[in-house]
Amino acid sequence: MEFQQLDPAKSYYRRWSTADYVIIGLAAVGFVSVFGIPVSVLLFVIYRMSESKIYVSDIDNRSVKFWVRKIDWKAYCETHGKNMFNSYRPQRVTTSQQEAAAATNTQNNNLDQLAKLKELLDQGVLTQEEFDAKKKQLLDL
Repeated sequence: MEFQQLDPAKSYYRRWSTADYVIIGLAAVGFVSVFGIPVSVLLFVIYRMSESKIYVSDIDNRSVKFWVRKIDWKAYCETHGKNMFNSYRPQRVTTSQQEAAAATNTQNNNLDQLAKLKELLDQGVLTQEEFDAKKKQLLDL
């Protein structure tokens, strides 16, 4: 079996594997028997500790499913704020690098707009008051 690497810039989510369905089924059957609850809890704990591969998909291409190492998935979850309860949910997550890039793009866009407004002020199309008001708005002052 070939494991794939996770791209930290992409958003992934965990898929349900056959082993997940088997464990859930056995746990459900165990709950209705006399010693079912302790056996089901033990079964779940053993399953969580023993699995070495995780079945995942990219949010942008959900039809493609692949296996990754458990340690790689744990590292991805730690850096992207995923946990046991939301890892199966196909939600988009942003990393601090993506947030920083978006903030830089917004700042650059605002500076470009400010430069264009300055040209309009120099040409006499805008008054100083209009320029100052728009500058204050763009720079969040």
